[in-house]
Amino acid sequence: MSNKKEKLERARQVVREAQELVIKFKDLDKKAVKLLVKYKQRSND
Repeated sequence: MSNKKEKLERARQVVREAQELVIKFKDLDKKAVKLLVKYKQRSND
């Protein structure tokens, strides 16, 4: 029984970490898009 519980806990932790990573990547994505837009606007001027 405890073995199953440990595996479940580990799986939950992995999922949690993965979700945090996804959130960080989304943040990075937004920043990258903003930078790209700025760069394109500069090269157009």
